[in-house]
Amino acid sequence: MQTTAARWGALAIWLASAPLLALSGSSPSFHPGAIVDVDITLVASDQANLSCSWDRRAWGFACRFRDGGRVEQPDGTLVPTVTSDRKTLLVPGLFTEAEVAARVARDSALPPEAQPRFVVRCRVRVLEQVSGVQVRFAAAGELEPPSKQWLVAPVACQVLPS
Repeated sequence: MQTTAARWGALAIWLASAPLLALSGSSPSFHPGAIVDVDITLVASDQANLSCSWDRRAWGFACRFRDGGRVEQPDGTLVPTVTSDRKTLLVPGLFTEAEVAARVARDSALPPEAQPRFVVRCRVRVLEQVSGVQVRFAAAGELEPPSKQWLVAPVACQVLPS
């Protein structure tokens, strides 16, 4: 038979460890060098709409714009994306990934308002957290104020069934 003190002790241990148990596995651990799986939500029109502005390069990657969006860089391949758990990532060459490119090509035949949202599961390598990046999610939209973003490199991506 358990004593009251033992019950209270077990409850105290459970309460102390519950936040750690709840958070474990709920969000990937982002740190340089980590390999994590992320679900990115996209729609075909995002290929034309998603862009960023940043005056630096990291790991050989650049945003499409620099100087607050005033200068276009032809080699800018970084794409700001949002994961299903609302984390903004900079992903180079996302729209050149084979499955993503095929899905975008298929859905681009539809008018933008009829294009379905889809999820891309990517295994990515976390490269670093960069600061001073401005992102926008609509071609005619305003750039958001500079912020910190995680720069990740796709290892493998697949479009999930709708």
